[in-house]
Amino acid sequence: MTIVGAGCGPKKLVDRHTSQLFRWQDSLSKSDPKAVAKGNSRDWEILPEGSIGSDACVECHRPQVEAFKRTAHGNSMRRIQPEDLPPPGHFRKGDSSRIYEAEIIATGMQHRESVLSAQGTPLAENSLEVGLEIGSGAHAHTYLGQQDGYWIESPLTWYHESVGWELSPGFDGDDTAMFDRTVTTTCVFCHAGQIRADVARANQFAVSHASISCERCHGSGADHVAAERGDEKIDPMKRTIVHPGEIPRAEREAICSQCHLQGIVSSSSSNFDRWDFRPGKLLSDNVTEYQLRGDQETFRIVGHTEQLHRSECFLQTEELSCVTCHDPHPTTVTAIVYREICLGCHTSPSTKCAVPEIVRIETQHDQCATCHMPKRSTNVTHAALHDHRIAVHDRSYVLAKQSIPPSESSSVADSPQLVAISSTNRLDNTERDRRRLLALHSLATSGDLPKTMEDEYRIAQRELVELFQSGVTDASVRTTLANTYLAAEQWQVAEKLAQSVIRSEPVGSHTYIGAADVLARHALRTQDNQAAISWYHQLTQMRRVSGDHFMLGVCELNANQTQSAILAFEQALRIDATLVIAHEYLAQALRAADEIERCHLHEQVARELRTLAHD
Repeated sequence: MTIVGAGCGPKKLVDRHTSQLFRWQDSLSKSDPKAVAKGNSRDWEILPEGSIGSDACVECHRPQVEAFKRTAHGNSMRRIQPEDLPPPGHFRKGDSSRIYEAEIIATGMQHRESVLSAQGTPLAENSLEVGLEIGSGAHAHTYLGQQDGYWIESPLTWYHESVGWELSPGFDGDDTAMFDRTVTTTCVFCHAGQIRADVARANQFAVSHASISCERCHGSGADHVAAERGDEKIDPMKRTIVHPGEIPRAEREAICSQCHLQGIVSSSSSNFDRWDFRPGKLLSDNVTEYQLRGDQETFRIVGHTEQLHRSECFLQTEELSCVTCHDPHPTTVTAIVYREICLGCHTSPSTKCAVPEIVRIETQHDQCATCHMPKRSTNVTHAALHDHRIAVHDRSYVLAKQSIPPSESSSVADSPQLVAISSTNRLDNTERDRRRLLALHSLATSGDLPKTMEDEYRIAQRELVELFQSGVTDASVRTTLANTYLAAEQWQVAEKLAQSVIRSEPVGSHTYIGAADVLARHALRTQDNQAAISWYHQLTQMRRVSGDHFMLGVCELNANQTQSAILAFEQALRIDATLVIAHEYLAQALRAADEIERCHLHEQVARELRTLAHD
């Protein structure tokens, strides 16, 4: 990453008005974006169901609430406060054509990406005014902003370690669109305490209570609070609040696993949503997380629970759990406390540390975790976290001033395999197979399937068909198979499966959207242009994807609806200003509408963008 600087003046690093080509975006702003979904529906769903927010807990549990609010979990999301914002700045990724800026504005902060031509003049701009900050801020500050009713993740993050702005986790700078990452209700689950979700649009929501709340660990509290305030109508079975310290370890670990056990792909039971989980239950009954084992394993920022469960300390005791060390209501958090926890078990001669005390004090201040849970870099930029595989690591030998013994592991990497990292013991064989097969399909469609697993995926495709024929016909299975048959050009089967999902599932649900996507592509491939217009129009109302608006524009152009096509192409470019093919098709539509000057402008921008792509 090449840091250009950390300017703080009012002048923009990239002045769009110095380029004639930039005029195309000014002309978009004058258009009426009829293709944009007209706001949220009025049908809201409170998630989690029955939640009321942490402030209601203060009445009886003030010390615990105040202690929790000082933790990282209690600060997992915040509304933007101007006084808390990092300084403005800008950077450029290597010698790329993209410059990123964070600018202070009257209402807070705006993030911007400017795309420069080969000559260094501005071609396009994507921007986002941020409104929420996610994460505790211990390592970094990542931001969300709203566009078209959807929350979007900014590609700009402020990192404490480097004291500056760089790309956000998961962005590599090679994406054509950098401001189109829609934040789903599943994504926000691990950061927000309560949301109001738009039932008709799966990923439009309002944040009611920022930050994780007491209810994430204790269960929804509306009925409990009402009962405590004297409402005798509340069902006694609904009054109970879960005490994590009084439930079995597996159920207690499930609470943390909601967010701290995440693999490369997950698969859930039919119609289960992350927000449906209730503390005191086993998460693995409804969600199975999978990870690729073998090849090269990455130290992941959300891998704490998986690591802990593989450690001998966890396997050889029934007491150790996440909250053994991580008190959710801490009054004191010091290294001495952590050391005392370790000494609770490691007191006998056979378990005591063999390293002389004088060496321990000199190298790690006699702190067990420094040696046995060393910090390691993660799959997230500038985030080093403790390895929760409590063990004797290479770093342990270094700190003990001892030679690192030769590794007994094979130097030949095993072929990667998709394995469940959450328990499947309580699942019957059919459900276990269903989740594994759906996970393999998800891995393949995401592009993360290793080449060495392609044969396994082909077998999985056949097995999912057999599972469907045996009677496993939930919407996720039908939508997945519809995509598979469409890719195999078996149009009629794909259409039949997708139509069955449309009939059975709520409008705007994830499976409904997936089926509508299949039917839109099916209509295109079978040259049913009117049906394609209908399905792509529906998709533009249910999700924010530049490709949906572009394809709607193509279909409108096929139907000689030039003005409708222009509006659709323009909306595609509002979402992704660098979508070359949208510039090219918009130029065609503008030529047909006799808007020659704008036509030439988009043709020139398209040529410049294609030149950049080939460099």
